[in-house]
Amino acid sequence: MNRYLSSATLISFAYAAAMSACLLSGCSKPTAVTTASHIPDRVTGAEDLGPLTGDQTLDLVIGLKLHDADQISNNPVAISPETFGDRFAPSANDYVRLRSFFIDRGLTISRETSSRSSMSVQGSAHDVGLAFNTEIHLYQKNGAQFFAPTREPIFDAQVADLIVGVIGLDDAAPFRAFTHSPTPKPSQPHGFNEPQTPTDLQTLYNGTGVAEKGAGETVAILGTGLPPDPQQDVAAYITKYFSGVVNQKAQYVQIFLGGQNLDPPQFAQSEQIENILDVEMVMALAPATNIVQVLAATNAPGLFSDGVTYVINNLPQAHAVTVSYGICERYTASEILVLDQMFQQAKAQGQQWFFATGDNGTNDCQDGTGAQVIAVDWPASSEYVIGVGGTALDADIGTEYAWGGAGGGGGGQSEIISKPAFQMGVGPYPNDGVRDLPDVAALAGSPGLDTTQGAAEGTSAATPMWAGVWVRLDQHLGGHGITNGAEVLYATAKAHSNAFNDITVGENNDGQSKLPGYQAQPGYDLATGWGSPNIANLLSQWGH
Repeated sequence: MNRYLSSATLISFAYAAAMSACLLSGCSKPTAVTTASHIPDRVTGAEDLGPLTGDQTLDLVIGLKLHDADQISNNPVAISPETFGDRFAPSANDYVRLRSFFIDRGLTISRETSSRSSMSVQGSAHDVGLAFNTEIHLYQKNGAQFFAPTREPIFDAQVADLIVGVIGLDDAAPFRAFTHSPTPKPSQPHGFNEPQTPTDLQTLYNGTGVAEKGAGETVAILGTGLPPDPQQDVAAYITKYFSGVVNQKAQYVQIFLGGQNLDPPQFAQSEQIENILDVEMVMALAPATNIVQVLAATNAPGLFSDGVTYVINNLPQAHAVTVSYGICERYTASEILVLDQMFQQAKAQGQQWFFATGDNGTNDCQDGTGAQVIAVDWPASSEYVIGVGGTALDADIGTEYAWGGAGGGGGGQSEIISKPAFQMGVGPYPNDGVRDLPDVAALAGSPGLDTTQGAAEGTSAATPMWAGVWVRLDQHLGGHGITNGAEVLYATAKAHSNAFNDITVGENNDGQSKLPGYQAQPGYDLATGWGSPNIANLLSQWGH
């Protein structure tokens, strides 16, 4: 399912670039906006319909400034959220000061974190506007409505030294899911022309004979929409493929954040299919792992980001987190600085996040108006996560190729994030100075994946597969969490090409736009990254 964004939801690239200049220039300690007063570019040209109803509730996530940030990545051993807070976050007294500031202004503290790296708050649009020296108005543009501040927030002098950014002052860019059903094919003998089962995937990715199946590990899934039915969906999948192997009651848990789902019914139901797919694909690759599925009440930035901070601070035992949602990188100005810090914290805790790179090839910024621009997806482009692209299978080729033509795995060059050290000298653009995507890939296209909802396609199938592979790897390494995942992944790929199934055929054009795709090639490329997993080889060669 793809939720296309109307042009009214777009945050302009100029604003995103201004907010993100620090990341491209390589600075590590972005500063909060304290004197901004101009009209946000994203509301320029929109009709101002006036203030939001004063009692309309907004959910916000406040990102706090970290100290000694250049030392966060120098942790060979995973640390706890509490230790992270003591080493890098504001003091307990400063955290109390921030809490008091918001309470004094009529806001409710909805989540405090043990790491003191963020704080989630809730309040009326009127009170939120006063707290950030702005007003929250409703706007209309090209027939669609959205809310946003009339001017950029100004952080009060009492707390400006603590705040790095705030998420949720507008609803201009909801995260969208990446899943769709393939065109039905005539029934054929089982093989590369049929939707792939867990047995097929274990064979394809050389995991059948590997002893580690994820036992003792936990994968967290972050999503939204209606939950899977534990019996009709999860238990049915287990009965079909893992009877006698998987204990569903012990291994699968649901957690709900923000109350009852707030999405329109048609979206919530489509998102339910996404949620079911996520669970099934984790199980397909790691049948013995524990799964905690966290469902935010909506995919609006505030509540969905609150889900991110919940998983990091409340589920540190989850050594892999999979998210099948994302947003065009150009629309992330209000989220990027805060979320990037969160993912950096997760890595220090030995928690590796995996994000889908999207199902639209290089045309990631589809907005429903026909606008076409080569772009990549966020948060997949964060240097602290692993972005997962897509492959497809064909009986005539006899192997995987880059998924494109009818949908396509996202990939390309970031416009915002600077090149991380682990990507230096890698790929077709080794000196481009920017983050390249994807890092890895797995089956996302034809012939699809066999699920209890029928055949499914999308990088939102490939991403939970990689989370399953990751916990098998972590189990192999002792189960303590991996703090340098991307760095060692790239080093292993450069030293041992057979740790991955190198994809050398195909390109990731989406088949709908006129935008070109990137070609698969030997080694790293912008269509499939290093390729799909060879589980046995990856485990035995990791870090060697």
